[in-house]
Amino acid sequence: MRSKAVSRSLILAASTLVLAGAVVAPAFALQCQTCEMPNPNDPDVNPPKQFSPLEMKIDPLVWAQMQEDKLPGVTVAVTRNGALLFNKGYGYANTQTKQLMTADTRSRIGSVTKAAITGPAGFQLMQAKGINPATKTLYGGNGVFGNDFANDILRGANRHTPIIEMDIGQNDHTFTWYNDLTFSEGATNDLDQYNPPLPYTLPPGRQPIDILGMGIAANGEVYTWYHAARTTQTDTPAITRSIGTASDLDAHSAQTTDTVKLPAGKTAYDIVGIAIAKSNNHVYVWYQDGTYSEGYSMDFDYYSKGVKPYSWPAQASGSSYDIRGMAIASNDHVYTWFGNGQASSGMSHDLDKYIAPYAYTLPAGLAGPNWVNLYSTITLQNLLDHRAGFTRSGDGPGAAELFGTAEANLSYTQIHRHFLRTRPLLRTPGGNAQYSNHGFGLWTLLIEKMSGQTYRNYVYNNYLLPAGVGDDIEPQAASPDSRDSANHILEGGVPVPGPYVASTTGLAAGGYRGTARALTVLTAKLDGKYSDADMDRMGWGAPGDGSLEHNGGADGGMAYVVMFPAGYISPKGKDLSGVHVAVVANRWGNLGLFEEMAREIAEQL
Repeated sequence: MRSKAVSRSLILAASTLVLAGAVVAPAFALQCQTCEMPNPNDPDVNPPKQFSPLEMKIDPLVWAQMQEDKLPGVTVAVTRNGALLFNKGYGYANTQTKQLMTADTRSRIGSVTKAAITGPAGFQLMQAKGINPATKTLYGGNGVFGNDFANDILRGANRHTPIIEMDIGQNDHTFTWYNDLTFSEGATNDLDQYNPPLPYTLPPGRQPIDILGMGIAANGEVYTWYHAARTTQTDTPAITRSIGTASDLDAHSAQTTDTVKLPAGKTAYDIVGIAIAKSNNHVYVWYQDGTYSEGYSMDFDYYSKGVKPYSWPAQASGSSYDIRGMAIASNDHVYTWFGNGQASSGMSHDLDKYIAPYAYTLPAGLAGPNWVNLYSTITLQNLLDHRAGFTRSGDGPGAAELFGTAEANLSYTQIHRHFLRTRPLLRTPGGNAQYSNHGFGLWTLLIEKMSGQTYRNYVYNNYLLPAGVGDDIEPQAASPDSRDSANHILEGGVPVPGPYVASTTGLAAGGYRGTARALTVLTAKLDGKYSDADMDRMGWGAPGDGSLEHNGGADGGMAYVVMFPAGYISPKGKDLSGVHVAVVANRWGNLGLFEEMAREIAEQL
């Protein structure tokens, strides 16, 4: 558990600021000649006045953190039992125009959207409809979505299961590895013609779902590539490699610590097949967008220097997104197996050049997880708890490519269809938590399905407006209005206004802007209406000290909110019973330090 004490550097910086004044960062001399950090000793930035005792304590902490983390503007609000104790803005809303940050200035709140807006709004709607999130499922006959996504689930399941990967060995036998930890040896049309499924082992800590691809070299050694999606929080999971045998995947060489280089713009999720040419041991990698590359085991485009297009058979009743395995025979013919039970033979750039699609059979009795059944068990609560088994995020550009539309015209339905077809189910639903922006983003569709209103309209009309913050918390529009700060990024060590793009499909997961004060209004209403257990179920985090919290970062902003329960005594012995603190900044900086600052602010009461 992270330390709740403010960092020593922050305390020292605060003392230095009070006694000697802050050093102002030099103005950025490239894109923005006039941009600079706010100087708390500049009367235009921090007008002299009679400061309250609480300001005398809180101001040095905030200014010090702003200087240390290059935050141009911050809003802070503190309440106790719903009563406002402190509400202030600091610094610049825009470092170029020198617009000041006031308590009423809105900035991006990132994933605080999930816990403060989407989760509670969804919870409120489910209560009104008599829906139990612990038992109500997403998919299937009794699910909220019914069978709307049945075909996408099936295609994704067939792409990833039960086959993990395939290749052809020295003897031109087809080797196939399955998600039940077995492998078979057969022909391209009969996968266990020569040997029925036998067990295989993985490197320590690895599971079949971690396998990205496999290939058999000219000497018979089996190369296996793994992605880190299950064990890291990233949209671009690293790829590692081991070398072994068909039954022991790291028998010859342990999993690498170095990561594999991909062609520019590609991620592990884009890969649909990997195979090794027996003639020269080059590694061929095919991607779902209809391109392939040629390299070696640690650099996938070492020889091709980028990607090239390939075509697939029209008769396959599928596409490049439905490929479940690829292999290269001794004559360099490329074999491709599709999720609908069809295979073809061709070249790296023309997958049915030699043999049009034909049927193949799998071994009987494979016992791996049935993803179609697993999807039918995902509940609404699993989404709120990040226990659906989903990967971190969807892929807007990828979805636009799949459906042949501009990204600006995408619907969340299309993003979810692409997600179900292309992303692995990393965990058993209801099991260990796996943070998923996409899972929370699904409330965009769920709220519309349950309420008959768009997510945006329902949240405004039924949640924000009744709470009195309909103007204080808003979706990010295409351009800021007079109450919005700029979204800042660092250029040459100085925060400058960055991109400002309307939040559309990502609204439910993190697309709102707001003030610190508005967030404490929401938390006060939630705290008075729901139990801590309910709050936990709607997406708030429990760090283990009795408090509830959530942070969020997005391009151009970040926020953190913490709620201390009745009877809470801080590590320093301070009575923080019923205290809520919200802090919002207009640059995405160090969230850990931002959290520490907020908790230290509470200690000043």
